Amino acid sequence: MATSPATLQRRYFRRVTAMSRRWLAIKRLRGMPSEALNSY
Repeated sequence: MATSPATLQRRYFRRVTAMSRRWLAIKRLRGMPSEALNSY
């Protein structure tokens, strides 16, 4: 079974958006963007 590039791209995009959303939530919880950038 071969998955089409569109399906792979959609899956990858969903994973990236979930990761970036989690990272933004962590950064917002810390309240210090520079410290969050340095630690991650």
